[in-house]
Amino acid sequence: MYSGALSRKPDYKTALGDFFSASGVSGTIIKQKNGLHFNELLHNLRIEEAARLLRENKLRSAQVAEKVGYSNYSQFLKQFEKKMSMSPNEYSRLSSKLFWVLL
Repeated sequence: MYSGALSRKPDYKTALGDFFSASGVSGTIIKQKNGLHFNELLHNLRIEEAARLLRENKLRSAQVAEKVGYSNYSQFLKQFEKKMSMSPNEYSRLSSKLFWVLL
């Protein structure tokens, strides 16, 4: 996963685009190798990082959305619910409960 420095606002689309351009990887190759189009891959990477941040329970979901590159919170919610089958707030609560159960 391209993680970059999360201390600054990430621009995953630009970073991944630069990486794929520099390495000569095209959208067709990405689709063939991953079974996903570039934008789907990008959303998956963002949501995986968002889930990790939500498990830390240090940021609110709107802050997480911005940190992983979503300027539109509604788009973040849509993508998060599509991939995780629950809202970011539900995910955060569930991961918090699991943490205490596992202790």
